Amino acid sequence: MLNANRFKVAYAAMGTIDGVQTFDKEVQPLGMAVAFILMCEAYGVAAPDVFTAAGNIIVHTETKDASPEIRAVKQYIQEELANG
Repeated sequence: MLNANRFKVAYAAMGTIDGVQTFDKEVQPLGMAVAFILMCEAYGVAAPDVFTAAGNIIVHTETKDASPEIRAVKQYIQEELANG
């Protein structure tokens, strides 16, 4: 997980967003959270560990060596979902 390809992570994130964006805004994060918890249980990984790894990827979006794909996911959420 720590060596996950950021390009693939960004595309997985966009696929997830695409799957929930037609639902009400209050349902979107809850649906993603339920899927997240159930996936962690199924794969035998600790949710806090996944949050830490994801947080590290997100933090790197603020650096000059950031993945443009992750930056694009963040921008899409801020501009299209939150304000859409």
